[in-house]
Amino acid sequence: MAAATTGYAMGVSSEEKGFERIPELLRQADSARITAEMRNNKIFFYEDIGINKLLLGINDHPDILRSVSEEYLNPILAYDRENGTELARLLYEYLMLDGSVQAVADRLGLHRNTVNSRMKQIKQLFRFELTGQKKTELLLAFQAKEVYDYMRLNGGN
Repeated sequence: MAAATTGYAMGVSSEEKGFERIPELLRQADSARITAEMRNNKIFFYEDIGINKLLLGINDHPDILRSVSEEYLNPILAYDRENGTELARLLYEYLMLDGSVQAVADRLGLHRNTVNSRMKQIKQLFRFELTGQKKTELLLAFQAKEVYDYMRLNGGN
C-alpha cells in the first residue's frame, strides 16, 4: 500500500508508566506509525493495529512474510497480471468487509451481481472454499503482503 498522502503519519503507543517501558513503548509507537502509513491515515493507535502487532514483530524475517503471502496469493495475483483483472482486490475487499457483497459493490463501484459473479469465478478458479479458517488464512496472507511490500519499499523501516 502507498504511504500516507498527508505527508506525515503518527503512531501512538499504549499508555504505561515506568522508564524501563520506554523501549517497548517506542516500538509500539513505531508499529502504529507504520500501520498509519500503510493504511494512508494520519494517526494510528497501537491498540488498534490488530494483527500488525504480530506481522511487524517479525519484520526482521521478511522471508516469513513473503512465504506466507506467496503461498496463498501468488495464483490469484499471477492470474490478475496475465488477464488484466483485479480479482485479488475484490477478494481482499470481500474479506475485509466480512463477505458483504453490497459493501464490496459500493466500495468498488460495481453492481452486486458483478461481485457475486466474480466471487464465484474466484472460488472456481482457485478452489477457494471461504470457510472461517480459509478466510482467516487469506486475510492474513493479504496483510503479510502489505507489511512485506511496505518494508521492502521503505528499507525495513
